[in-house]
Amino acid sequence: MKRTFFTLLLPLVTTLAFAQTLQPWKLNFPAGQAYNVTNTIESKLDQQVMGQQMNITNSTVTQAALSFRPAGAEGFRVEQSTTTLKLDMQMMGQSTTFDSNNPDDMNGPIGERLRDMIGTTLEAVISTDGKITVIKGTTMPEGFSMGTGTNDSTMLAGYFVKSPGKPVQPGGSWSESAETGGTKMQVTYTYRKTENGQAHLDYEMTNSVVETMTTNGMEIQTNIQTKGKGTLLLELATGLVLERRYEGTLTGKSEVMGMEIPQEGIQKMTNILTKK
Repeated sequence: MKRTFFTLLLPLVTTLAFAQTLQPWKLNFPAGQAYNVTNTIESKLDQQVMGQQMNITNSTVTQAALSFRPAGAEGFRVEQSTTTLKLDMQMMGQSTTFDSNNPDDMNGPIGERLRDMIGTTLEAVISTDGKITVIKGTTMPEGFSMGTGTNDSTMLAGYFVKSPGKPVQPGGSWSESAETGGTKMQVTYTYRKTENGQAHLDYEMTNSVVETMTTNGMEIQTNIQTKGKGTLLLELATGLVLERRYEGTLTGKSEVMGMEIPQEGIQKMTNILTKK
């Protein structure tokens, strides 16, 4: 009797273990699949300017439309357009707010600078192995940035996770790295479980960013390091990250007209996709 019980139990245990094993996946998007994207960023930056402490807090909520379609041997064509943008910034005792849904804000000084960005479509091709080629990029107005070390390619890369290429058991980890321009990134993923066709992953990420930008006619050189961790939900049928959460720190410095400005801060980010 005991032998029969264990004989029946063994296949069940084996099946459950296999079901929790994370198998390698590939990108696969049905034609015309579209998503609504909500991205929320909250940050606090402290910097020393000419011996004085300057504190900046910022909250940004962006909504976008994202869509995919097959592109033959190239992989998949992706298009994303920003539909709404809300800003709330506090600096030196002053508050600055902006809502793209408010006609008065769109006709104001911030709206005049962001008008061409809202509604503009970013177009790119993503190969089946995750390589991103931007066809039509987004031009940020002077004085505005997607974020430290963020551009069209790195922003799109946040929708995906490179497959480890082999089965991974719960608790198992794998890493990937990338270098784009002056940005170097290192990410380590840890697999937790699979539920309802979605893999739950933890991740730790570091970035090193050395770049130059122009604001109000002034050239600003930055040398920034970020470090943080978060969680994500990966849809295994498509290879798309449906939800990404992150909390991290920032340290480094900027140089403007020969003056060094030490910086440190914290950042929280969520990015959530919902199917249309």
